[in-house]
Amino acid sequence: MSNEIKGVSDTFRQVSKLASSVRSPRGVDGTHRLPQGGVDSVALTQTVARLQAIEAQLASIPVVDTGRVSGIRQAMNDGDYQVAYATVADKLMGFEYQRHASMGAPE
Repeated sequence: MSNEIKGVSDTFRQVSKLASSVRSPRGVDGTHRLPQGGVDSVALTQTVARLQAIEAQLASIPVVDTGRVSGIRQAMNDGDYQVAYATVADKLMGFEYQRHASMGAPE
């Protein structure tokens, strides 16, 4: 019994096509071939340098807003925290819709 997984064959074809268009750095005998001129080189563009700087900035940002967490915790301890049930329900429904849509499931 075989199961068909939709979309995999198209993706496989695209990857295979891309892989076949990339030249291998190895010669026919399996030894390493140097590009013409006999030197390997790497050049980083300004875009790559900028992306690295942005990545470093993002790494320094905390994942959790500790001030907001402290405020909510204090409101809960004081009994002042109010749950917006309609907002929570809307966000849950939106999440489920996105999840099903990304899996290709019918609505």
